[in-house]
Amino acid sequence: MPLSNLLRIDVFNPPNLEWASDAQIFARSIAVLKFPFDFRVVLVVVLCVVMAALPFMTPSLAYAEAPGPTNLLVDGDFEAPAPWPWQDGIGEVQVGPGWRAWYLDAAPDYVKPPVNCGDSKVGYHCYWMRPEFRDNVAASFANRVHSGVRSQKYFSFGRMHEAGLYQRVGGIQPGSTVRFSIYIQAWMCHDIDKCGMNGIRSDAPSDMHLRVGIDPYGGDNPFSPNVVWAPEKEAFDQWVEFAVETEARADTVTVFTHSRPDWPWARVENDVYLDDASLVVVQPGPATKPSGQAAIAKPASHPQRSLACAWRSCGDAWAKLFRRN
Repeated sequence: MPLSNLLRIDVFNPPNLEWASDAQIFARSIAVLKFPFDFRVVLVVVLCVVMAALPFMTPSLAYAEAPGPTNLLVDGDFEAPAPWPWQDGIGEVQVGPGWRAWYLDAAPDYVKPPVNCGDSKVGYHCYWMRPEFRDNVAASFANRVHSGVRSQKYFSFGRMHEAGLYQRVGGIQPGSTVRFSIYIQAWMCHDIDKCGMNGIRSDAPSDMHLRVGIDPYGGDNPFSPNVVWAPEKEAFDQWVEFAVETEARADTVTVFTHSRPDWPWARVENDVYLDDASLVVVQPGPATKPSGQAAIAKPASHPQRSLACAWRSCGDAWAKLFRRN
């Protein structure tokens, strides 16, 4: 029941009645209540001030900080409890749940053998290997964890590699703009005595070819021409955020990381650390509406009109108050 009915008074409603609230009606009603004149003046003044402020206070609720986009990756923070499962039954390949490691077992033709291997064609035993993948814990190497208690680590000891992680994510609306980001850190060391306690610095860094990419078609081949790669950059001994955006072409996309230590003479340590990865929808794709369904417009907020109505209501209250006194 409207407040005016409860008060049993006849309250004049101004134009644009839809912008008048019960609070505004109450302000005008005070003028005709049988309270002492001074008390009614105070009530009208207080309520007029409150009503004038409400149009500007209420919209601020709509602009309160909203939750960020949902991270679509499984174990994007690499905090799943260890031990992590062996991939394909290989004990040296342990990656966070939801992820898969990729790597080349043999050196590709574009990799030049280092001088320590001469003209050797048996690259696997001299300068090439499948890297070893495992978790890294902050309790042992805090500088190699971006946040939380663990990160993903993989490395090749004394040899080069080309490898990374990937994860396929379904349920994407084709046409959506998606963004993949991840923090990466690298460490490359030749003389362990020069690299500090627990390997805090790289003594002879060379190219690591770090980059990230997205296959908008959801394939699992990092060498596919469909993969959209961000430019390479280095991240020796510090956490650097890598990111790439593209438009999904299917309902599944795949995110990739990539590394390839590249040197003319052997480095003993060739480590890569990954942490805090996310895949988010930046801009949803066009949704398919059911046939014949009309769009429903949402009412807009008009603080200026609400303010004008509040002041008109207060003006009515003042007029009634002084007419009766």
